[in-house]
Amino acid sequence: MFTFTDALILACDTHKGQKDLGGEEYIKHPLHVYNAVKIKGGKDYVQMTAILHDVFEDGNIEIGSIENAGCPEPVCKALRLLTNKVDKKKFNMRVYNAEDYYFDYIKNLRGNDLGSEIARTVKIEDLLHNLDISRFIKNDNISFMSKKHNLRLLKYAKALKMLT
Repeated sequence: MFTFTDALILACDTHKGQKDLGGEEYIKHPLHVYNAVKIKGGKDYVQMTAILHDVFEDGNIEIGSIENAGCPEPVCKALRLLTNKVDKKKFNMRVYNAEDYYFDYIKNLRGNDLGSEIARTVKIEDLLHNLDISRFIKNDNISFMSKKHNLRLLKYAKALKMLT
């Protein structure tokens, strides 16, 4: 049976050596999302999903590996919904606008089943943390606030509005 400890180890191993835009250890982000859902009363499946929410996008691992290890189906379903990984070899982004793709991905989190509810709860906390620009400002350095970053923040704000 796949446990929260297994999820935590997998997240730590996957994100080892990764840094966020502010230069912090990336694992702090899923830990923050986990803590936020826990404080707000998220149950075990939500907490497990929160700690794993970026593992399949950022690592070279497939969801099937945790399914085979006994990860609960609602967690696996939520992670499949949360994993926004485009195989660019199979998917022509020139035909399908990347922003449209992202918002279709967000719309898919609005289902009424348990997996969608878990995914939506985790994504809301993920977006709130990603919108916190204090994570990225170090020593009054705001050079990261490029047009690209500002557009990303606007996209995240729109996605958050869609989910709340």
